[in-house]
Amino acid sequence: MKKNVLIVILLIVIVLIAIVLINRKDENNGINEIQNSDAYVNRMVSTDANEINAIKNTINATGQTDIYQVEEEYDGRRIIQVKPDIQYEVALAGILKADIPAEDEIYTLLEQAPKNTGIWISESSREKFIQLLNNNNITSFEIKNDGYLQCNKEENLTETEEKLKNMTESAKLYVIDMSGKTYQRDYITGEIIEYPFEDMDPYQVIEPYEIENATILGVTSNKENRLSNEEILNTIVVYGNN
Repeated sequence: MKKNVLIVILLIVIVLIAIVLINRKDENNGINEIQNSDAYVNRMVSTDANEINAIKNTINATGQTDIYQVEEEYDGRRIIQVKPDIQYEVALAGILKADIPAEDEIYTLLEQAPKNTGIWISESSREKFIQLLNNNNITSFEIKNDGYLQCNKEENLTETEEKLKNMTESAKLYVIDMSGKTYQRDYITGEIIEYPFEDMDPYQVIEPYEIENATILGVTSNKENRLSNEEILNTIVVYGNN
């Protein structure tokens, strides 16, 4: 009798252990799925006008069809987004104007765009950027008359200085603007709007716009002093060295 009771107890313990292990496995799988979905970057799958128009009709989007591309999300759902090169051009035109660019002046403004690679600082942000470097005890850089950042030190660079120097010597162009806002085409209407990302989230450091050989880094002005100077600069150099 005692033997049978022990067998029953042993079986119950084994079942309970199995249930715990299964639950932990399911929890870990759930966490992995969430992490994978957060890291997933939508990929462009089509520029077919018919598919774009079908999705536009579904969400009542009114922008011109040629500004969109079809992207696939991590779960396989197909959506439309404004093409990265179009967002980049609008954002850059806005930086050059320091205001919302009108439709008929975008390409005129872009004629003034920086042509070389490296780090180019918008005119209104140059003093702020040098101050940011000074606040991080970095005095080995200067902004030339053409707006490009230059390192005046060859040896004994700190890790942050080294990463910043790598960006100045990169084969890519980095445009930095520290106004805390950018300009972009609205996802639904296609109209050019101001996007005040800092006002929407004072803890957001950058709002990037990226194409193959160039990146715009809209940087917070930190007007509410919610962020440290080290955090702002580190975010810039980490993004530029990925």
